[in-house]
Amino acid sequence: LDDVIELAKNNSPNFYITFQEVYPQFHKKLVEIKPDIYNSELEFCAFIFLGFQTKDIAENSFRSVKTIQNRKNKLRKRLEIKSEEDLYVWFKNLI
Repeated sequence: LDDVIELAKNNSPNFYITFQEVYPQFHKKLVEIKPDIYNSELEFCAFIFLGFQTKDIAENSFRSVKTIQNRKNKLRKRLEIKSEEDLYVWFKNLI
């Protein structure tokens, strides 16, 4: 797990590949829920699953906090996650 988090913090291209090895059910469940989910969205979901906060995701992906907040909102809509539901808990409950 520490290796996965370190890859995420370093914005490594191997991050999601390694994440899938550690959490193979995560990818499978998301694709079942949303078969047309994009790879970039899967990677973004992995950050949330690992507990990265908006500011951390922004820093690690070299994007603004506002951009990350917008991505979270779009992701909620695409996955039909209610606004009153905690996004982090929702992802943790996938597996």
